[in-house]
Amino acid sequence: MLPKGEITREQLSQILLAYLAIASDIVELFDVFKERSVVIYKHLQYAVLGIWTLSLFQFPFVLTVSRARKMRVAVTKSTSEEDLKRIHYRTSARREDRSTFYQILHDVDIWAILLANSFQDFPFFVVRLYLMVGYKVMTYTMIFFTCKNALIIMLQTYRAFILINDRYFMPTEEEDAAALALHYTEMLTHASDALTTLKRRRSNREGRGGAAA
Repeated sequence: MLPKGEITREQLSQILLAYLAIASDIVELFDVFKERSVVIYKHLQYAVLGIWTLSLFQFPFVLTVSRARKMRVAVTKSTSEEDLKRIHYRTSARREDRSTFYQILHDVDIWAILLANSFQDFPFFVVRLYLMVGYKVMTYTMIFFTCKNALIIMLQTYRAFILINDRYFMPTEEEDAAALALHYTEMLTHASDALTTLKRRRSNREGRGGAAA
């Protein structure tokens, strides 16, 4: 099921690719029935089937497509001090309005992350890790998908914290932290290149002086 609202072809292709990735993870879970330990113990079969059924409940939940918000504040070089104060006041008021638990609770992107982690990645990770540790079910696909679930859980949790921080606690209007970090990295790179050039020139001068002596 597709999300409500108008979506572009690029967004549609991204959604279909995400569904294909989810489907491969769900179908791979049935490979554990080939293991002897899973065939012997009934409670493992019920656990795998229950979690597989739980993962299917993520598809009926249709979320609205969230659109990227554009910056509404544009500061030019000719802006006066009073205009800057008004812009700062509006930005501060907007930050206070966004920093509410009610708005965080109704954020579509946060709910999408919670549903993905709760219905698929976290249960799959627990079951696979339990089979690997408790029953020594060690296969290359099992190890790969267990690591994949763990990485997705960490990345999704990190993304949720970043979304909450950037949207409600410390919203950025002009330049985000990633662009600022990239700018500082380029400055450090240029500084290191300049320092390397100076060292080479100094060593060349010392070499010429020693040869002349």
